[in-house]
Amino acid sequence: MSFSKQFFAAATLMSLLSSVAVAGATFYRYTDENGTVVMDSSIPPEYVRGGYTVLDENGVVIRVVEPALSDEEQALKKASERAAELQAARDKELLRLYRNGKDVDRAMNTWMERLDVEISLIRNQHSVKKADLTDLQVEAANLERAGKDVPADLLDAMAAIQVELDGYISDIEDIEKRKESDRGMFERDRVRVQQLVDEKFGNRN
Repeated sequence: MSFSKQFFAAATLMSLLSSVAVAGATFYRYTDENGTVVMDSSIPPEYVRGGYTVLDENGVVIRVVEPALSDEEQALKKASERAAELQAARDKELLRLYRNGKDVDRAMNTWMERLDVEISLIRNQHSVKKADLTDLQVEAANLERAGKDVPADLLDAMAAIQVELDGYISDIEDIEKRKESDRGMFERDRVRVQQLVDEKFGNRN
């Protein structure tokens, strides 16, 4: 056998012996059911879920295996990861829409003005219908003063207009609530955008 082959064989054997030696000198540190820290050359299967540490013969940590999560902990972890993903996506969208907090304020003001226009239009419709109802009420009052019955169709017409008026009022209240909610959203976005900008560029903006 040539020298090179002998050298290769010897090196291979030494590597194998070294691996066996390391494997034989591996220790596991874990905590048993009594709370006692145990170090042994093996770990019982029932303690694996509780986590353990793998050490070499010198006590140097090779690997740390964290305790297995409970179902509740796994659910919380997934929820946290999902929340982080959603926040990252929202942050990306915010930076696409706005350069800084002032941009958010401008967008908020534009949106609030749009909602105010909606309210103004509804109030105009309400005023028109209110006038129509007043005309019908005057007509009904004149009939009653004349000792006549108010026709059913007139009563129905007044009732229908009142329903419309109530609907307009409800629509205005809904928009006012939306304004409050949207204002809060814009204010949170402003704070977040400024945080992201500061993180990216410092306080130069």
